[in-house]
Amino acid sequence: MKRSKYTDEQILATVKEGEAGRKVADLNRTHGITEQTLPLESEVRRDGAARLYELLQWMAFGVGLVCLLLIRRSIQIGDGGTRLEALQTLVHAHTFDDMKFSFVGPLLALPFYLLGVAPYFNFCVFCVGLLCLGRVLRPMLNPGELRIFLLLLVFGSLFPFSTKDFFGETLSAVSLGVGTALLVKDREFAAAPWLVIGTANTPALVIPLTLLLSVRCYERKSLTAMWIIGPVLLVMAGDRWIRFQDLLISGYENDRGVRTFMPFSGRPGFSYPFFLGVVSILFSFGKGLLIYCPGLWAASTTLKGPVRKLAHYWLIFSAGIVIVYAKWWSWYGGQYWGPRFFLFCSLPASLFLASFLTSLQEPRARLARVACALFLLMATFWICFSGLRYGDSTPEVCRDNNFALESACWYIPEFSPVFRPLFIHQDRDETLKMLVPTWIFGFLVLAGPVVHRLLEPAVEPAEGPLPSQEELRDRRLTETS
Repeated sequence: MKRSKYTDEQILATVKEGEAGRKVADLNRTHGITEQTLPLESEVRRDGAARLYELLQWMAFGVGLVCLLLIRRSIQIGDGGTRLEALQTLVHAHTFDDMKFSFVGPLLALPFYLLGVAPYFNFCVFCVGLLCLGRVLRPMLNPGELRIFLLLLVFGSLFPFSTKDFFGETLSAVSLGVGTALLVKDREFAAAPWLVIGTANTPALVIPLTLLLSVRCYERKSLTAMWIIGPVLLVMAGDRWIRFQDLLISGYENDRGVRTFMPFSGRPGFSYPFFLGVVSILFSFGKGLLIYCPGLWAASTTLKGPVRKLAHYWLIFSAGIVIVYAKWWSWYGGQYWGPRFFLFCSLPASLFLASFLTSLQEPRARLARVACALFLLMATFWICFSGLRYGDSTPEVCRDNNFALESACWYIPEFSPVFRPLFIHQDRDETLKMLVPTWIFGFLVLAGPVVHRLLEPAVEPAEGPLPSQEELRDRRLTETS
């Protein structure tokens, strides 16, 4: 209430009327005060509820990270064990092991190994990724949408399981996710180190990166963005040299699986039929992306501005990963829970689902959309939770007789890590009891507004056009008079 429009006496009289218990709506109508100057009680309560909900979201975020930190970690077998052994050889024998995996990740993890906390390297990488994505995406997403996105990465993605071991996919996915987000903001020099580290750590990803940079060059009508490929190839060449002293050796020569009843098993390299690989990667019950990343079903064309471009870049890179690994004999990622090589796809899946959940705040959101969002949220939380709780208990039938029936865990629902715990008793790590209350709390925080939206009565669309500001002002003057 400006003094140029109202006298001090009028202002004091209005305040006294409010203190006496008169409704704010009546005061606004009587004195011609805008709702921006004197908001309604409902709006004040709504703002208070919004601040409380924001606090609950951040609380769930912190509790989720603490829970992941307290998970017991043990690196013994598999690719993670191979990387750790190479790091031990480097520290104690002062030589580089000729393992087939890149040394980029182990070298970055060297301080963690010297401090005796190497198993927590991927968890720290994940936390750094959350921090950087939060800062980079802050101008692109509204605050509520950004918080939902970060919560989904903690409670409803493939990342939490990846933090339990020493595999290289976490570093690559986080680095490339941050790098592509910086590209969207046209900060190529800031993006380059992230893209170089992520790609050199998993050399097969140079093809998806080239595809992404080609699209960027096409959009900008310039080839300048392709310069990033140079440092990537230089680091990859240096990595090969320290391992093999030969730039032509990759370490994957004659790399193959065991021969089983599957028609194309036992063949080396990129020998799997491309079409079958794509179908298996996308739809198989035990490894399918569209099952392990339910947020991809919420892909929407309603995204606008920089966030639409970011989703476009992340989808292009994800498609490039599928193209590369579709022909790889081990497209399924070995004895690993879920689609190991496609961890990056959790980023667009979480972004799409966060946008979908945010869109439900619109008053005319349809009931079917709200129910679909609740189902996707439940599936997302269950998949992440089941991976942490049961991901290490692979059915024996998938390992017996030199993995003769390993494919049962890829294609048969009864052996899928997603569906099997729902119907068949599974051994679980009793040290993970804290997961249950933590994940329930996280789910309630995100699902609460969705359930409220689902239960509230449907809002009928108003008939005819909405009144203009002039018409509303005339109505107020009429009511006052």
